Amino acid sequence: MQQAGRAWIIYPSALSMGMLVGLLLFGLPRSAAGFALGLFGTAFCAVMLKMGIGMIAQTAERQGKASFAPGCLFFLFMLKLPVYVICAMWAQKMGGYAVPWFIFGLGMVYLALIGWAQAQR
Repeated sequence: MQQAGRAWIIYPSALSMGMLVGLLLFGLPRSAAGFALGLFGTAFCAVMLKMGIGMIAQTAERQGKASFAPGCLFFLFMLKLPVYVICAMWAQKMGGYAVPWFIFGLGMVYLALIGWAQAQR
């Protein structure tokens, strides 16, 4: 069961790194850069949001009801948007197939998050 619990991160990570190496080996550096932007930009946003939610939960445990939590969660959620926009604009400036690969990298992170949610059940 322990191995199955970690599969949600191992398989998407291995697939993503393999795809990055493959794109670079086949001479598609713009596509690889777009994929890396989508992958790491989205992963950064997801990790920061999870850390923010964890801090709010710890505050609520210590002090009872956290009255600032809805506003703080909204702020954390909206903070992700500039990161996405900057990464997407950067991918668009690269040209080639950078934008579709950016979206594919974004999708890989969210599919891994779905796997994580299922593994928590």
